[in-house]
Amino acid sequence: MNHVAVPLEGVQVTALDIFNIPSPHMTPQHMLQLYKRIKADGNHFDGVVITHGTDTLEETAYFWIRWNFKYSCCFDWCHAKL
Repeated sequence: MNHVAVPLEGVQVTALDIFNIPSPHMTPQHMLQLYKRIKADGNHFDGVVITHGTDTLEETAYFWIRWNFKYSCCFDWCHAKL
């Protein structure tokens, strides 16, 4: 995500590489770490886009819903390592 380019005027993008692991290795501890990091920095953003492998995307999204996260969030899957 360190190569994000936004061609839209007036849009600012901040890319945070919280961790880079294979999707099958995503554990509840990783999900909690992700939540805490975004919650800590969330007041600086209007929304969040999370790129995620397909193997555990559903589980991460489920945890996200259970946490009642107050910011707009979009999960985007990826089949190849970025």
